[in-house]
Formats: sequence, C-alpha cells, structure tokens
Amino acid sequence: ELQRDSWLPSYNSACINEVVKETSEIYGPFEKLMVEKKEEGDRTHEETLQLKTQWACMQRNKRCVMAYLKHRAEEVMRMRWECGTSVMQQEQQDRLSAQELELANNYDRLLGEYMQEIGEDISMDMEPPRATHITVRVLKDLGEIATMDGSIRLDRNSEHYVRRYDVQHLIRQGYLEHMSK
Repeated sequence: ELQRDSWLPSYNSACINEVVKETSEIYGPFEKLMVEKKEEGDRTHEETLQLKTQWACMQRNKRCVMAYLKHRAEEVMRMRWECGTSVMQQEQQDRLSAQELELANNYDRLLGEYMQEIGEDISMDMEPPRATHITVRVLKDLGEIATMDGSIRLDRNSEHYVRRYDVQHLIRQGYLEHMSK
C-alpha cells in the first residue's frame, strides 16, 4: 500500500487497531502461561514452543507496525525538506493522523529554530546550484511576489529570470518549473 501511492495513502487506523487487537489476544494466554509456570522446568515442551511462537508473533506484529509508522514519519519529514516548508495541501493533511500532523508541525518548528540560530536556510538547495539566477516558467497563477530584486508578477505560463534563492521553495511546491538550458 505504501509503495503504490504517489505520496502517502490515508492513515490506516483500522489496520493498526486490528494488529493491536490481535497482539492483545495473543498476549493474554502468553501472560497466563508465563505466570502459571514461571520456571522453565515447570513447562512441557509443547508449552515452551507455544510461548516461543506467541512471542515471535507479537514481535512480528510490533515490527510491522513500527515499519509502517517509521515510513510515514520519514515521508512527512522528507516533504519538509523537498518543499522547503511544512505547509501541506489539504488533500495531504487529510491523509495524516493527528500524531503525524503534530510531527510535521514540531519538525518544522525545530528546523526553523535551528536555521534561525545558525543564521542559514539549510533547506534551500538540496544540490549545489550551478547559477545564482535561473529561468522559470509559472505553472499556477501566484500573483505578485516580493524578491530581493523587487516585486514580480507570476502569471500562468509566463517566464522569468530570477534569483534561485527567491523562487526555490516555489519550484519545490510545484508552482514554478525550472527551465533548463
């Protein structure tokens, strides 16, 4: 499911709850047998195998849920680096859980505080720039924006020669397209 979608599929709370329920159902008999027969010598060979199998099932469930949550958290953080901001489209926000939205906001805040502290925007260029100025084509109407060279009007399908720094975040967000020579 995670590999098929262009970004992240909607958070699957039903599946997570099902795995938690299954793990709880396995844990009940596991705990009961562990309490009843604390010493390994008190258990039969079958009971020992049962405990090992139940333990392996619970660990597998935990690993699967943790891999799912880790992948989603990494995607949320990756988006912050790619877009230069944590501002997401409503469609993307709707796919996240409340905890993932909180992660996005906290990660953005911490990264912003760090960049402010060092006085550098480290999310600007993910690759070393070849030139300080670039030509861009406007893909979506943005109206007038302020740049270091003054304000410019960004109307759909217009082209502009601008400082990379002024528009890099708009390129990452999909509003502009870098016209390569």
